[in-house]
Amino acid sequence: NGATALVILITGLGFAIGTLLGGIAGDFAEKMDRLRGRIILAQVAIGLGILVFVWDLQILPRILDGQDMISAGLCYAISLFVSGILSIGGTGAASNLPIIVSCLPQDYHTTGIAVERFFATSVSAFAAPLVGIIAEGYYNYNLEPEDSPLGPMGAVGADGQDSVHLFHPFASSRAMIVADSLVVVTTTSWLFSILVWSFVYFTYPKDKLAFNSDEEARVIDGAAQGYGTGTSSVSMAGSSIPPSFMSTGLTGSTGTLSDQEEDVK
Repeated sequence: NGATALVILITGLGFAIGTLLGGIAGDFAEKMDRLRGRIILAQVAIGLGILVFVWDLQILPRILDGQDMISAGLCYAISLFVSGILSIGGTGAASNLPIIVSCLPQDYHTTGIAVERFFATSVSAFAAPLVGIIAEGYYNYNLEPEDSPLGPMGAVGADGQDSVHLFHPFASSRAMIVADSLVVVTTTSWLFSILVWSFVYFTYPKDKLAFNSDEEARVIDGAAQGYGTGTSSVSMAGSSIPPSFMSTGLTGSTGTLSDQEEDVK
């Protein structure tokens, strides 16, 4: 139990660091391409997640099969820690939340995030039942006792006791079935997620530009009223707003709308 708790702690620390790196990587990706950078990063993060998941559940157990428990546990702890970092916290901090916030007015930021969390949690709730259905229906998983001479902890001697504490993760066929079912459900859903993100290439730039256009109109109206001209965002002729504000002050460091439209083209 102590070793298991330690491995879980190390894994959690890896995912925490990965989430922090994901936020940093998301900002860098947006600087490189303000309309598509976060989408590309989301697909890369999901692809890395598939690779590390298959590595941890299928490849690494076979590499460590027959090793002593201490060495196997140490290797697994290091692998899970690195896996957490490589996952960069999934797509939440790097892509999902920043994209939602950038397309919604400030009054609806919390609502948008809540809707995203609702769908993410609802979809993930189906994962465990699907794993069970595949394990029982396709792999014929059952709870009957097995006549395997090996236990999950090591080789069993003639006296029924562990002669040597060795790591045999797939000594039980049930463990192999659960691992295979997890990989099937996870890789299928994540590959579908990559496909869905591909459609965002066409929708996100339009939504972002439309939202920025509305924001620019509101800023112009507010600035015009602040200068006492009463001029609308449509007609700015004769207003006392400095040209420098009109050209650079409206969109800040992200550039003007004309620049963003050029990016979409």
